[in-house]
Amino acid sequence: IFKYLNITKEGYLQRLLLTILVLCATTVAFPVLSVAEMSHQEFLSTDFIKSFKNKEYKKALKESDALLKKYPDDSLILRYRALTLEKLHHPDQAISLYHEILAAHPHDIPARLFLGLAYIKEKENHKAASELHYVINHGHLPEYRHWAQEQLDRLHAHEVSRGKSIKKKPYFV
Repeated sequence: IFKYLNITKEGYLQRLLLTILVLCATTVAFPVLSVAEMSHQEFLSTDFIKSFKNKEYKKALKESDALLKKYPDDSLILRYRALTLEKLHHPDQAISLYHEILAAHPHDIPARLFLGLAYIKEKENHKAASELHYVINHGHLPEYRHWAQEQLDRLHAHEVSRGKSIKKKPYFV
């Protein structure tokens, strides 16, 4: 083959190494190129979102399966799938899915926020507070930080009111 292509063995190895280096550098420098993600605009026009907005959650779940075949690691689709699971009263599956998202994208602020909200619904307040604090401390958008702070304030207010006992005093007329 080398004689036919008029390449020396050393030249072939140099080209092979150069190709490998370029591929490695491209994967490190541009990881987005190796992961297919749906644009937000495209996502908002899907049948999945239409079904979700119409509260047709079983249909939305099936639509999310179809989207995930094409975009298996898309955190936006996965997050909405978790929300759909919550709407269908499958909180354990939703929480598990949020954890999968965070395993792949540890700084996904919306996933952390929604995980915190799911923990509140499941009365796992300590875990909820941890996720909400993360959003407050690391969130880039003020809306997410504000929403997390409001939820954290409600969580603390609920804990204080639950732990505070009211002593009745006798009242004489």
